[in-house]
Amino acid sequence: MRWSPGNQTVSLHPTSVNKQTDGSIKWLSYYHLMQGRNRAYNAHDTSAVDDFAIALLCGDAEFKMYPGVITIDANRIRFSLRDWKAMLAVKILSARVRDILAGTFRTPHKVLTYKQQQWLEIWQQIFSQAGNEAKRPGK
Repeated sequence: MRWSPGNQTVSLHPTSVNKQTDGSIKWLSYYHLMQGRNRAYNAHDTSAVDDFAIALLCGDAEFKMYPGVITIDANRIRFSLRDWKAMLAVKILSARVRDILAGTFRTPHKVLTYKQQQWLEIWQQIFSQAGNEAKRPGK
């Protein structure tokens, strides 16, 4: 496994619950990295992250409509989409969800508007649909 910011090899800590995974997990979030006695980096407090969450919420996303590519943090991560309609939908959803989350972080006690609730429902429906597809046999 590679650590994106440093492009160094990172392994999961031997006590991690994700250590026994089947290798289908592409992305992991972690709380901290610790260097062991053998100079290897171990990731602690990890959890699996969906591709869609990375594309939607992480880093500075640039949506390149013509090639159909989402680049994150100056080409550090790249995702390809099938068509311009999907690209436009992800771009708009990303902007809306980021705005809602930023506003919620600034004023956590403020009640969401009806439109904001609708955007979050769309976001949750997409994640639940992606989760169901990942659980299907043969995936």
